[in-house]
Amino acid sequence: MITDTKEIIYASNINKNSICIEIGVHRGINAEKIIKYEPKLLHLVDCWDCQKDYFITNDIPKHSHGFACTEKQLTWYNEVKDKFDKLQNVRIIKEYSNNVLTQFEDGYFDFIYIDGLHDYDSVLNDIQKWSAKLKDTGIIVCDDYVRNDKRGYGVIPAVADFLKSNNQYISHVLRERLCIIKRMESVI
Repeated sequence: MITDTKEIIYASNINKNSICIEIGVHRGINAEKIIKYEPKLLHLVDCWDCQKDYFITNDIPKHSHGFACTEKQLTWYNEVKDKFDKLQNVRIIKEYSNNVLTQFEDGYFDFIYIDGLHDYDSVLNDIQKWSAKLKDTGIIVCDDYVRNDKRGYGVIPAVADFLKSNNQYISHVLRERLCIIKRMESVI
């Protein structure tokens, strides 16, 4: 029996016909869970780039991933390549999420996992932009749906503001720091 919340979400929403994307891959730990459900395609998008200047300019508290620079980011990128490069159904895209949006048609994805930068502006931007790429019956999963002022998290208010301005969506908050966003008509 599956008891892990992420595993339940993946088992319920990913199958051999699913087209998935993870935004913010880090070391590929979550992608390893997704790929177990054998999606038709899994796109892994991460810049694997030093983002220290963004954090400083936007007054975001120091965060280990964003402040990790060239050597550490390259190590994480190579870990992901080692894990997934040989899989036919995985595409690794080393780029910022905004820069790859045009590669995908609207309504393309069944499953979108957002775990990029966690500040309010970045999260809201990812949800707004990538929601257009979601199929009517698809879901968006936002990771780290928690209050964490020490790390500058803005996931909770970003999701709330997205829902206020997009009344065709609803959310379900789950334990283990996850929030699912779906279109209203796909809920029944």
